[in-house]
Amino acid sequence: MVPPTGSIRQVRWAALVCGYVQLTAAHSEPHAAPPTWEIVHGNNIGGGTMRPNSSRFPVYFQGLTPSMEGCQAVCGGNTTCRSFSWASGDRPSTATPHKRSVESGGQNKMLQTKPTTNTGEAVGECEYTHGCYIRVDSTWDPVDRSTSKCIWESGRKTGPQPPPPPSPNPPPPGPRPASRFKNVLVVLVDDLRPQLGCYGHNDTVRTPHLDQLAATGSLFRHAYVQIAVCSPSRTSFLTGLRPHQQNVLNFVTDFRRATPNGTAIVTLPQLFKAQGFIATGMGKTFHPKLPPNYDEPMSWSPDFPYVTAPAESSGCPNHTSPWCSAAPGTPPEMYADGVLVTEAIRQLGVISQTHRASPPPNPRDKNANPLSQPFAMFVGLHRPHMDWVVPPEFLALQPPPENISLAAHPTFPPSGTSWAFYNCTELTGRARLEAVGAHIEPETPLATTLAQNIRREYFAAVEFLDSQVGRLLETLATLGLEDSTAVALWGDHGWKLGELGQWCKETVFENDARVPLLVRAPWIAPSIGASIQQVVEMVDLYPTLTTLAGVSPTSLPAALTGQSLVPLLEGGERYPNASAFSVYPRWQQYDTHAHCTQPYSEIQAVGLSVRTADFRMTDWVRWDPIKGRPNMTAVLATELYDHRNDTGFGSEVFDAFEVASLAQDPEFASTVAILRQSIRGQFMDWPDWGPGPTSSLT
Repeated sequence: MVPPTGSIRQVRWAALVCGYVQLTAAHSEPHAAPPTWEIVHGNNIGGGTMRPNSSRFPVYFQGLTPSMEGCQAVCGGNTTCRSFSWASGDRPSTATPHKRSVESGGQNKMLQTKPTTNTGEAVGECEYTHGCYIRVDSTWDPVDRSTSKCIWESGRKTGPQPPPPPSPNPPPPGPRPASRFKNVLVVLVDDLRPQLGCYGHNDTVRTPHLDQLAATGSLFRHAYVQIAVCSPSRTSFLTGLRPHQQNVLNFVTDFRRATPNGTAIVTLPQLFKAQGFIATGMGKTFHPKLPPNYDEPMSWSPDFPYVTAPAESSGCPNHTSPWCSAAPGTPPEMYADGVLVTEAIRQLGVISQTHRASPPPNPRDKNANPLSQPFAMFVGLHRPHMDWVVPPEFLALQPPPENISLAAHPTFPPSGTSWAFYNCTELTGRARLEAVGAHIEPETPLATTLAQNIRREYFAAVEFLDSQVGRLLETLATLGLEDSTAVALWGDHGWKLGELGQWCKETVFENDARVPLLVRAPWIAPSIGASIQQVVEMVDLYPTLTTLAGVSPTSLPAALTGQSLVPLLEGGERYPNASAFSVYPRWQQYDTHAHCTQPYSEIQAVGLSVRTADFRMTDWVRWDPIKGRPNMTAVLATELYDHRNDTGFGSEVFDAFEVASLAQDPEFASTVAILRQSIRGQFMDWPDWGPGPTSSLT
């Protein structure tokens, strides 16, 4: 099989950067002689799955039908690529073994067969469907994948290789005035609760770089997401819309296809791109494959394609345990988040070098942007999400398990409702935990040693995250971009560590809805070192970041529901009596992680929650599967929690304020009535979306 000759405009180049292959501009030499190939069917190039210490990086096609030939064309059109592997989820349709062969020098040789069932279907299910991997070193050691769940095809170039392409030409001479806009760096962190040193938790976790970010910026003590699960929360932030406005309630629904006007939604990076910014994203900014291709090309600049994190080789095969480390001796920079931060650092260097203003801005204006074109960079980091794959040295810094403190209230309160309780099978479903009888039940806490180990690993993952954020912030300073760049770091939702008998996320309790939020804008003097008490929401970040960057409010989408936090950063008030609203659907009482991928038509109830400065109240109401919206008057249960002494700071915030519901206390009847009115006022505009998406990615 010979790759097509001529220009391959739809297929992206792969360029070697710091030992990794990443996607850059589409190109192929139109007159270069095509390489000759050795093709192996049924094997993949050495190294197994993509590892952070290998020289392979997954390639995601843009506007091209995925195929083995397409993967071969990617490698063939790139002078740095030496070999490739293509993983397909396609299955043989006959009952006979699937024969495979080697093509080399015009000869075909039978190699092996693919195990099949008696119906002719291949055994297992391929998790690397349509995955194209390329390798840039000369290693060629095809591995027998006859028992793999995937169909593998591999190839290497065997003829003389053309010389590498010349270095990019320097920018053309001439004036390139400094941009009037500021730069923006957003760090989105998965499963990060506000248990950081800067939030008063130096006794349990060490986060010097996040603490420094808070000291040079503003810390928000009461910041809340709109839904406490990965994809809907990130979608809400990136679109500036609440979950019910875009019909995204689980983590398998694509907002572009969930509503009739989904394609018209303008994401935050898309808006920056339209305003002339370099918009670049990586990691878990969008939830994987939501939207498909991570919303390219709509949201991202063509010169900086979206970069995904490599898979990690760890001691957690098939999620057998939530804690593990990569291969011994693997440096922190080679773990998935380390690879992403290295890529972010590389991109910052490229932008700083190729977009320097000429002449430079007045040195007296230290906050002037030294770039001729501003950037908006979104870096999605995975830790402390499970699995807690962290370098061993971070775990070694933790106290021994027996010295790790546990939740003060490790069982579910009797006044709680079964609709609110969440059974985190995402955690207990790990085989190693199942083997020791780990089950989450309202009245029975996890075994002490197990709970201590889980908390210990989580804290180690947070400290590893801190180290990688430190690398990123140090690069801003080294490149002279620190004073002209707005930085925002936040968690996509909180995480429970045994408080009230629960673990993980996926509720409307305070520990899931409340997240850390750090914002730095060095040109706003009152914001430096500020600790802000007012209740804020993540939908507020869209207008906040655009305002900090200098984008005119008239350029923002009219449908945005958040309000800019810049008045708070300036030392004033945004608006009195601020509230934060969150939702969470339930497919059953005592729900589990499995149901957050189920169709909307099977939802039974939804929690509608409001957090004011003094209280959190949640109405659990019946779901209307025909209209695809809650029935506001069909109240199943109500919870009311007193937060009047909640400072958002220190160890007691996770355990002290939602121990007992006051909803049935006559003393608080008027409070319940007022907050119920607030909830109904917020969600009364919930559209009749109909039965909604039926399954994942469809």
